[in-house]
Amino acid sequence: MHRYVVGSLIGTGSVLVIAILAYLPRTNREPRTFSKSHNFGVVAPGTALQHTFKYVNTSTTTFDVVEIRTTCGCTRASAVPLEIPPGDVAQIVVDYKNPTVEGSNLQRVSVRLKGSRTTSTEVFELGCLVREEMRIFPKAAVLVKGENETNVWRGSISVSNSTKKEWGDISVATEHDWLRCESIVPVKPEGDSHARECWRVHLVGDLSDAEATQPMNDVITIRASTTDGAIEQRVAVTIPAQPASTSVAVIPVINLLPPDAAIMRENCISPNCCERGCLSRESSGGDMFV
Repeated sequence: MHRYVVGSLIGTGSVLVIAILAYLPRTNREPRTFSKSHNFGVVAPGTALQHTFKYVNTSTTTFDVVEIRTTCGCTRASAVPLEIPPGDVAQIVVDYKNPTVEGSNLQRVSVRLKGSRTTSTEVFELGCLVREEMRIFPKAAVLVKGENETNVWRGSISVSNSTKKEWGDISVATEHDWLRCESIVPVKPEGDSHARECWRVHLVGDLSDAEATQPMNDVITIRASTTDGAIEQRVAVTIPAQPASTSVAVIPVINLLPPDAAIMRENCISPNCCERGCLSRESSGGDMFV
């Protein structure tokens, strides 16, 4: 009976020891990151962005931030604090100034952590789609002379809303009196999956023929009101120089042949000179002229 009791105690003790060891924290466990990526969505070119990544030291040893690397000079990252005791939460603050070129953009930040027994590297990613809040196409407008119209030049540009903001009124202001906005018409966005709204701005230039002989330039300001302010862009408008109209002078033709051309041909030095309108030597006193 004693052997049975001892054996039972030993068996029960083994189970308890295993259970206790299972719940003990591992000393080489790495810090746990809450999130390793962030998407800023659609942003305007040159926008300064910032995001903070967080991670907690779930081990029983202190981790130190020994190195931080970024994939681009436009991205800066800092760790607070650099020494992370067990159970503490640390932050990686990333400041990112995105480029002016439109399109998808991805940046990475690598953080190397060193503990008493292990070294690890955490990689954080930031992404965005760089787009103008107000997209203009084409970037500059060129007006052409209206068909069957006198002294009228026409052209148009498209304006797209690429943000999540609701736009209100849209206005167009010109710098010179010869240029005016004829109409702003809502149209269906085509070829731009990110545009939620689109308009067609029709421009008209009124110039005389004399004024159009030299290139005319203007700059318009397109402004859209939003719920938190306004968005505006400036667009160059040009009317190329038109060729000046030329008039052809009509010179009357004087018939120098005398009534009896046949007689003049007989006395002429050249057989074809009379057909060109010249006179013979006899009729002109020995001198020949045209």
